[in-house]
Parts: sequence; C-alpha cells; structure tokens
Amino acid sequence: MKLKPEQVKKFIEINKDCEGFQNLSSKQKEEIANGVANYFLTLFRIHRRIKREGGK
Repeated sequence: MKLKPEQVKKFIEINKDCEGFQNLSSKQKEEIANGVANYFLTLFRIHRRIKREGGK
C-alpha cells in the first residue's frame, strides 16, 4: 500500500515531536509512513480473517 501525499504529510505532522524524527530525510519519512500503514493493514486483515473463521 502506498499512502497519498496528504496522508504522508499528516503522518509527518503527527510524529514531528518524536526524538530523531527531524534528522530523517523526506524519503525516509515516507518509507516509514508507508511501512506503518502496511503493518496496520496486515493486522486488520488478520483480525478480519479470524473473525470470519469464528476464532477457530
């Protein structure tokens, strides 16, 4: 999944106060944002699959 530029900007705005975040390049920040989005998308898919299978 690739986030839209607006979503990446929002991610950067939310995390601007994190220690060391300012030292990263724009490309690195975008990669982190996309990685986080993919992580949570994977968790959601796992959750949905477990729910569909009835918790077996």
